[in-house]
Amino acid sequence: MPVSSVAVVGAGVAGLCVASELVAAGVNVTLFDKARGPGGRLSSRRFAQESAVFDLGAPYFTVSGNDCLTWTDAMQSKGVLECWSASSNGPITNCFVGSPRMSALTRELSEGINMKPQTRIVFIQRESGFWQLLDQHGAKWGGFDQVVLAIPPKQALPFVEMYPSVTRILDGQRLDPAWVVMLSFGRMLPVTNTVMHFSSGSIERAIRDSSKPGRSSHLDTWILHSSGAWSREHLDVSPAQVLLMLKNEFKGQIDVKDEPMETAVHRWLYANLPPNAQVPEKSGIEVSDVGLWLAGDWIGGGGVEGAWRSGHYVATRILERIAFH
Repeated sequence: MPVSSVAVVGAGVAGLCVASELVAAGVNVTLFDKARGPGGRLSSRRFAQESAVFDLGAPYFTVSGNDCLTWTDAMQSKGVLECWSASSNGPITNCFVGSPRMSALTRELSEGINMKPQTRIVFIQRESGFWQLLDQHGAKWGGFDQVVLAIPPKQALPFVEMYPSVTRILDGQRLDPAWVVMLSFGRMLPVTNTVMHFSSGSIERAIRDSSKPGRSSHLDTWILHSSGAWSREHLDVSPAQVLLMLKNEFKGQIDVKDEPMETAVHRWLYANLPPNAQVPEKSGIEVSDVGLWLAGDWIGGGGVEGAWRSGHYVATRILERIAFH
């Protein structure tokens, strides 16, 4: 099979799955991301003072498809993924977490990939049969046969404006924002469930992060995720104010007066696929017949499983094209 050169823009789960499957098949891949490292919404953060580690993106993920379970089995065999028997006020089956943190999964996926961190691609163009990319510093990256945009729909839109049929799809897609508040307590709070879902108020769910497999903190650490509707309404509120509002609501919900020892807050502009969202028919989008693709959880059905399914779909289609030619 001839070796093709592929650029993947976006080092979240979808982009990493595309890149890792192509690299395993012998394809020359360059992965670009604006962040300092891979992970996207599977990022983690450490509190230096108490060595507590929080998963500030997806706290866990569930899997329903047998195809994705084959992938999770492979990741478990590598020691970077574990089943989590989470207790909740609702059923959670086939629940997985990265070990010792969620970012361990994306670190494993990035092994052996030529990654260009802190490189924001701002423009792409097809010239003389190849794709040329331009980054935020004006540097050019060229000679790519294929380009995969594994980024949220709003960020992908400027790259595909010359393709009306695709822009119409993107115009109809959105990812809800989310505020994430991290709290660490010096004692175990009197809460039975490790995942709590709320049907009203600012908090959509609260997760006892320290209860997940592989976590070694002696603190009781919690992650609070705001609802999509509340996040949209409070998108530009200061982080300090969001922290205060969600922290106080959580304490009221579980009826404790303890103040956390450490706190942090993070805003995701593009976090979750809204409930009942209409997703494209296929798990990846071929923008044109000259090697431009879209991948992401918003195409694959949402969440980590949707991101994996989209990345796997696009990688499979690209390998078919390479084999055909």
